[in-house]
Amino acid sequence: MKPAFPRIQLTSFVGLTALLLVTVTLASTGQGNVLTPQETAICGEAGTSAPFAGFRKLSVAAPLRVVVIGSSSTAGMGASQPSLSYVSQFAGQLKTKWSARSEVINRGVGGDTLRDIVGRAPRDVLSLNPDVVVVQTGTNDVLQNVAVADYAQRLQAFVQELQRKNISVILIDNQYLPNRVHSAEYLGIQQATHDVARLNHAPLVSRFALSAAIQTRLHLQPQALLADDQLHPNDVMHACTARALTATLLSALGAPSGI
Repeated sequence: MKPAFPRIQLTSFVGLTALLLVTVTLASTGQGNVLTPQETAICGEAGTSAPFAGFRKLSVAAPLRVVVIGSSSTAGMGASQPSLSYVSQFAGQLKTKWSARSEVINRGVGGDTLRDIVGRAPRDVLSLNPDVVVVQTGTNDVLQNVAVADYAQRLQAFVQELQRKNISVILIDNQYLPNRVHSAEYLGIQQATHDVARLNHAPLVSRFALSAAIQTRLHLQPQALLADDQLHPNDVMHACTARALTATLLSALGAPSGI
């Protein structure tokens, strides 16, 4: 039986930032890293829904296949060049920090809502037999006025389907959008993503919380982490997402410190 979702309680900017539950600090090894030392330290803080009960432990000696499925930011929009997209940097970091036999497959499609992602999952995820699936979703559902309850139920079902197939899941939440930060729909989708991660013991990378932390600690303007279109992450936020995703995955895999 699917767990019933309680009514979404809208949390404050500070409350969402506090959803970073576990801090993981790892050295950055990504090529083309544009982060300052201060940003690097912040982006090594990986928000998780520990313990990692829903995550398979894999040997470094074994091949590791990761599929990253999502929308335009996963496809690389906002990055000034393909090598600076978060998926490209994550792939390089994983090969260095985990194993050269690691493989990261990018299945980002611009404009996709969660419904679109789930619809193409048989082709773009299941047919590839991944060990881990990273699901980046939420922002387009907000922009296309998807009901929070529908989004929550669809994400819950998708994560459970993947886990039943012995595929580990990591979730990536909404991009921080200054013009939506006080929107009930935006915060509802955000909270639903966090709820699904918690209910299924799936690690979570909170782009929202990471953006908020950088802005607060470094006294930046809210638009400082967005590309010129004021929608997609810029090079700094792509690099930050990659670093947090690498830290989260290595922690979930049980990698010893300094691997």
